[in-house]
Amino acid sequence: EAMALTASMGGHFDEQMPVDWLATHDRSGLPHVRRVQRLDLLGFCAASVLPKIDRAAMHVGLETRSPFLDRRLLAVGMAAPVVAGEDDPSGASSRTLLRAYVAKHLGQASTTRPKQGFSLRIQSEFAWWSACADTIDRSHLVQSGLIRPDWRDFVPVGDTPRLRLLAMLSAWAQPRL
Repeated sequence: EAMALTASMGGHFDEQMPVDWLATHDRSGLPHVRRVQRLDLLGFCAASVLPKIDRAAMHVGLETRSPFLDRRLLAVGMAAPVVAGEDDPSGASSRTLLRAYVAKHLGQASTTRPKQGFSLRIQSEFAWWSACADTIDRSHLVQSGLIRPDWRDFVPVGDTPRLRLLAMLSAWAQPRL
């Protein structure tokens, strides 16, 4: 199929061509697992996935991180013995090794914290609503009459999209008016 698609371009396509660019990173003397890890890190990650993520994030002004690709963490992982799986009888699972490394460098508390996610820590919906409403009330938009002082009559409690829009507009306009 690939040969048929590229035939009009006059190119040659065989099974070796898609992996030729990885040849400089390949080390045939390594154990299979380490060889594949090396090709994955130096080829797929560095030359394919990470640049695409970086460009997409920069396009919208985001900063991305790949904490498990930190060179020090990779050095520890690549120096550790190859682990068969999480139920390895030696107890040296990849998760155990990672936790030991993190505990050594960041402290034991960092390995036992529960997952938190990325949501805002708001005591209650009412407290959030009140904080946004106060921001709107104090804004130049209300003070100058661009937003009516009785705006709350038009935005019912619980209408988060409208409240968020007004609060963001008020915060944005504050240094500009």
